[in-house]
Amino acid sequence: MKKIFLLMFIFFPSITWADKIYLSKGDIVNGTVTEVTATAIKYNAEDENKLIELSRNDVLKIVYSSGKEVDFYDKIYLLDGEIIKCRIIRVAGVYIEIKPEGNILFDRVSKESIFKIIYDDGNVEKMLDEIYTKDGEIIRGSIIQITDEYIAYDPVGNKTYEHYPRGNLLKIVYADGRTTSLNDETPDKSDNKSVALEPESKITTHMDSPWNIFFLFNIGIGGRRNPKVKDWTNDYAHIYLEYLQNEVGICDNCYVANSTNEYNVDIGIEVETRLFTNYGFGIGLGAGAFTIIDNTDTSIKSEFGEISFMRSDLSVTNIYGALYYKKYCKEYSLKYVPYVLVGIGTGIYWAEYDVEILYDQDHPALYSSLFDKEYSGDTLAVHSIFEVGIEDHFMMFFIGLKYLYGEVETLKSGHEVMITRYGAKCTARLTGVTLYLGIGIHTDYED
Repeated sequence: MKKIFLLMFIFFPSITWADKIYLSKGDIVNGTVTEVTATAIKYNAEDENKLIELSRNDVLKIVYSSGKEVDFYDKIYLLDGEIIKCRIIRVAGVYIEIKPEGNILFDRVSKESIFKIIYDDGNVEKMLDEIYTKDGEIIRGSIIQITDEYIAYDPVGNKTYEHYPRGNLLKIVYADGRTTSLNDETPDKSDNKSVALEPESKITTHMDSPWNIFFLFNIGIGGRRNPKVKDWTNDYAHIYLEYLQNEVGICDNCYVANSTNEYNVDIGIEVETRLFTNYGFGIGLGAGAFTIIDNTDTSIKSEFGEISFMRSDLSVTNIYGALYYKKYCKEYSLKYVPYVLVGIGTGIYWAEYDVEILYDQDHPALYSSLFDKEYSGDTLAVHSIFEVGIEDHFMMFFIGLKYLYGEVETLKSGHEVMITRYGAKCTARLTGVTLYLGIGIHTDYED
């Protein structure tokens, strides 16, 4: 029997002498571990008579031939008590990318769900500050501001900033290890580091998530200049009057009174969806419409007063895409976070110009049905915006300026081109500035 065991040791050394080294990429190598340092693991390969060195970062655990196991996992302690054994790959925004224990090659954990990380080398990193109360309670969150009356903090699992009376607290232990006593305003003797009681405002390019989706609505008032529309309106009134005089035989003593302003005011609305990365860059897709108000003040008058007037409306609808850059100023003592945004975009704009000749507000003028017209056209236009606003983790309010540049060069009614009496083509200028106010909601997206 002893001879049999001796033969097993001679011919099957791997059965009893091989250590197993589990690599982070999923492979297992066999050999005899000779040395483990802070940066490397050295072993004699089972089938090769040479010493091999592995980076400690590439090894998850070693199972020695004696049965003893030594792991090199980082350990993530979650707020719900779960402990994740893994190899931390990198920190990506508000997530930590990991190679978990087992056969899963990749996963990620939200930093908001983590209390602390103990790395395989023994270093500890806490993700949250701890507030110790006089009642023995420990409150975890992110300290925002310390005043003489209260502590403002962002609590775990709640997006709303909260305040806690300072008189009910003992001390604060910060995530980086600093400690501040709130009894006598002197730091604990166990820590000689100082702490600023009034943190500065933090500037960031995102709120909480790698992706933020926004749904927006705004209303605006703007100004445009359309001299050719003014000229055409005046010409069209003369054509109508000449018809009444020459074809119908009336209104011999009438004349056209034109005080239409080439500068027009318009009102409009827009809806838009924006998607932002955690680097502050975003894209938008939207649609809108605006109409010019008080566009014409042209009428036909006689010695007895006004006998008809022209009413015209220039309406524009559009769809557009845009690129944005957004910057937040996280003044944590405020419920809403202010931001600044700039953007450029382009879109397709459809213009429609309607003309009616009326006797009064509710009744058409004589023979006016022959002259009621509807012209339309489209063009590509570009725009830029500057916007400021405030938002929390759900609602947002904003105000901005939008500059639009473009012109509909041809307006048609069927095959008829809109021209003046002298053959000049009538265009619709879209170029102008709009002041807008809006409201929106947003949500965090996790892929």
